Amino acid sequence: MIGKVMDMLGDFFSDKRMEERISWFIIISVVAVITSFILYRADWMLGDNLHFVLYTGKGNVYPLFTPFKVGETRFFPFAWIDLNLLLLVPGGTSAFAHYMYAAFSFVVFCLFFLLSCKNICKDYRIRYGLYFAVVAFVLAVFNTGFFDCFLNLMYPDRYVVILFAAFAFLMLRYRECGKTYLLVLAFACAFFSTYCKETVFAFFVVYAVWTLFFQKECSRQEKIFMYSLIVNGVVFLLMYYLLAWRGHSVVYAKDAPMGILQLCSTVFRNSALLLFVFIFSIVRFFKCLVSKGKSLPVIDPLIAASAVYALEYFVLGYSSTYYYAPAVTAGAIPVVLYASRIVSEHRYAGTAILMLLLLVPVAHSASVSSCINNTVMERIKVMPGLRHMASLQRQGGKIYWFNPANDLDVTYSLVNTYINFRLNVQNCW
Repeated sequence: MIGKVMDMLGDFFSDKRMEERISWFIIISVVAVITSFILYRADWMLGDNLHFVLYTGKGNVYPLFTPFKVGETRFFPFAWIDLNLLLLVPGGTSAFAHYMYAAFSFVVFCLFFLLSCKNICKDYRIRYGLYFAVVAFVLAVFNTGFFDCFLNLMYPDRYVVILFAAFAFLMLRYRECGKTYLLVLAFACAFFSTYCKETVFAFFVVYAVWTLFFQKECSRQEKIFMYSLIVNGVVFLLMYYLLAWRGHSVVYAKDAPMGILQLCSTVFRNSALLLFVFIFSIVRFFKCLVSKGKSLPVIDPLIAASAVYALEYFVLGYSSTYYYAPAVTAGAIPVVLYASRIVSEHRYAGTAILMLLLLVPVAHSASVSSCINNTVMERIKVMPGLRHMASLQRQGGKIYWFNPANDLDVTYSLVNTYINFRLNVQNCW
């Protein structure tokens, strides 16, 4: 009975025109919905967005070095400097312009991601290429960390997500045509993203080491490229130690200590695809190392690098979802590829794995909904309230604070900073 149902569904969905209609409808719908959320009532947010209000929000160039970006165990000097391009555009100092840029960067990510799917489907002769792209795309974007990165300006992980996708696409294209300029562009992506977030160096080092160790048909150009990635990681570590770590013993903004079970529960509840990333990366490692199986170029090093990137935050004890978004997006395509290959070799087992993968977005639905609701509430209530308070204070009014919670100092500090800069940022509000 189950076999007959599966055959009927297979016949229905295997029609080429039906595949195109369903696939493009889902992809375009997801892109449109997420873009609308990014732009809906776009406004400055409390917290780290203060830095945009004081720099690009006031028409000032965002500097390469600030105490927030370099020092006290932080070292990500390249984060946000591209927002200086908004200063060249009329109205670029507004919050809406900044979020238009975030929406544009989301579309750029989609382009690189879907082109990567197209390359993989061609290289591995995947029959239902558009369905492959849909599953991988939905798994990559429908998690809380991804929405955190694109609904808020403050997280440099957004740049990492985009540059990981661009890097994967360039490496896949290089495997196809062997053009040297693609390696140059891929190294540029690796170099820039390394200085956007402190943990990124490990991603490219692992990618390079895996390729050099397991990929036997590696060309001379590729070897030079891989060694360059390793050198880039070593140089970053040296600079990080000298400029940020030396003299400090406490990691910046480290979460409250969590037990390993609580940490795993929190992370996997919001980034369930990481379970598949870890499992498949371990399986592929043992197959390549012990069974002497052939490593899949780009795919195997990509999932291994994604697993190590996520593992870094497990070791550090971070549970916030946006930290894991780059690992989820970079690991989505390899996971779906492995699943599709299992389907072709073991129909029922592969179908079961695909069904589990399709349940991942369902598991994320509550946390994604909460993320969107919290963002919208802050945009439509908190910032208008701050502007109202700033207006009252300009007219000579007094503000009295009442907050029975223990975080009074933090709340007062964040809000008072906006009000104290009311004269400077009044025009951009």
